[in-house]
Amino acid sequence: MVQSKNMTVSIHFQRCLWLIMFLFIMVLSACATPISSSVTTISPPTNTATPTITQTATPIFTATPGADEVSLVATYYATDPMVPILTYHRFKNDNPEDVSDSVKVKYSDFRAHLQSLYDAGYTLVPLENWIKGDLTSVAGRRPLVLAVDDLYFADQLFLNEDGTPSNRSGLGILWEFYQEHPDFGYSAALFYNLGDKYYGNHQTTSWFIVTDGWEEALASVIVWGIEHDLMPYNHFYTHPQLAKLDGPTMLYEYQQNEIRMKQLLTMAGRPELFKELDNMIALTYGAWPGTEYMNEFLLGMPSLTRKPLLAVFEIDYALRAKYMPPPYSAEFDRYHIPRLVANADSVELLVNEKDQFPLAQQCTLGTAKITEADDVEIIKDLLLNATRSGNCQGVIYAVNGRLFQVENGLVSEIKVSLP
Repeated sequence: MVQSKNMTVSIHFQRCLWLIMFLFIMVLSACATPISSSVTTISPPTNTATPTITQTATPIFTATPGADEVSLVATYYATDPMVPILTYHRFKNDNPEDVSDSVKVKYSDFRAHLQSLYDAGYTLVPLENWIKGDLTSVAGRRPLVLAVDDLYFADQLFLNEDGTPSNRSGLGILWEFYQEHPDFGYSAALFYNLGDKYYGNHQTTSWFIVTDGWEEALASVIVWGIEHDLMPYNHFYTHPQLAKLDGPTMLYEYQQNEIRMKQLLTMAGRPELFKELDNMIALTYGAWPGTEYMNEFLLGMPSLTRKPLLAVFEIDYALRAKYMPPPYSAEFDRYHIPRLVANADSVELLVNEKDQFPLAQQCTLGTAKITEADDVEIIKDLLLNATRSGNCQGVIYAVNGRLFQVENGLVSEIKVSLP
């Protein structure tokens, strides 16, 4: 018992000794700290007059984004943005005796169309994005959708041996124009029929000839297009008159077109791209089947992509021109979206009527934590500050894939309903 007690005293004595040493070291460390590191020296003012206080707005961009922050930028419009959808079909060589019409446009005329549209301030936006509510665009320019029907002909898109699009094809000319004018953009909605044509993969001086390997060439063209925002959508397998079809035949025309698209993507080694395609239909000849039952049947056909029908597109001439309303408006009907036949009259109309299509503008809202960049309330607060300060002066705002409206000092989120 005595030995145990002595051991306990010894242990306590050792602990006390260690504690005294630790405190001694801490005191030495504190004394070694330079005094200048903890004392702020204040220089006397050189001007003893009472300073003038200027009332300023709260700054929007207060700091450079840190590693965990992101700078939020908004695209905005002064009014509700309508968008024209200009739809081409075929293209042809520049024979002197030939003229462009509503079905085939000469290459030189197409270049002139692009230049006129660019000079009028238009820039291309992806059709699918716009319908889903993504209204982002290039600042200072007017959104425009370009569409091409009856794909795939070589005069619409053809690849050179080096894999670049040929300027002996319409979408190759568009690519060339895009290289010269990057702010015009490169995007088109392609409505395809894969059952009524072969694909010419060899160019001569005046026409396209079908040769062996045309399927591989077509598959490569489709993949290149998808990778460069030329997105294919359904235009029925053999371009039939829908009013002449019964239900089973229409379903075949619709799904066989998708089956063939999937086969070609598989042939090109890119079957996964089929899942990226959305479900949209352009009516052949711009006409509905005609009966209430068949119209409803068209709207309910099951896509092999397993995606609901996002939109149906009609088409008409400049004489009866209509434009796509913004996807949140009461006038927007996703199953009756108007398009414009592309010819000289339509291009002239868009140039002359350009002011009814508002310019997109951009402004910086400020910074937010990456984890909060999609927080609706934070975006609303930043928008309110930006509009009050005059940094942003629009009505409709697109931020991070969301839409907002600012009216009478109030910010509200706009919901775009999807099927």
